[in-house]
Order: sequence, then structure tokens, then C-alpha cells
Amino acid sequence: MMKILSKSVFLIATFLIASPSLSQEPTTWKPVKRSLTSFLDDGWRIVNTNDMQWGEGMGSQLIVFFVLEKGGKYVRCEVVDPNINKAISTCLALN
Repeated sequence: MMKILSKSVFLIATFLIASPSLSQEPTTWKPVKRSLTSFLDDGWRIVNTNDMQWGEGMGSQLIVFFVLEKGGKYVRCEVVDPNINKAISTCLALN
């Protein structure tokens, strides 16, 4: 029993030491007043995309996320309800 407890304490201590400190600088997303279309027209490339369904039934919305990159700069854009006639994007810069 003491051996198991000793191993558990060691594993917990190792996890706590290896975990990032809570005092690390937070990630800051900066709103950008440009559309996804504007970024793509300017030569930014899509490096990742993901989507999620928000809500249920007739009131649900599809949200599509895009990560864009150009020259080592990254931007995340989201398009809510990407219907061809009413798609609006919101973009945030990472760096």
C-alpha cells in the first residue's frame, strides 16, 4: 500500500512540475476590421478549418472557423451561418 501511495505522490508531483505555470502570459486575440474575403484576396492562405453546429433543430446555426497565415502572421476568422447570400465573417489576429 505504501509503495502505491509513494508512486501516486511521485506522479502527481511530476505532473505539477511539468504543468505550465498559471502566471504565464495569456494569449491575446485582437479584433481585425477585415473580412475573410479581404484576407484571401490579399494572399493569405487557409491553413486550417473546422466547423460546429450551434443549437438544435430549426434554430441551429453552422459556424465555420478558418485559420489563415501569411508571412508568419496568423488570423482566425469565423463565419456564422455561411449561406451564400448572408455570410458575415469576424476575424481575430493572433500575432
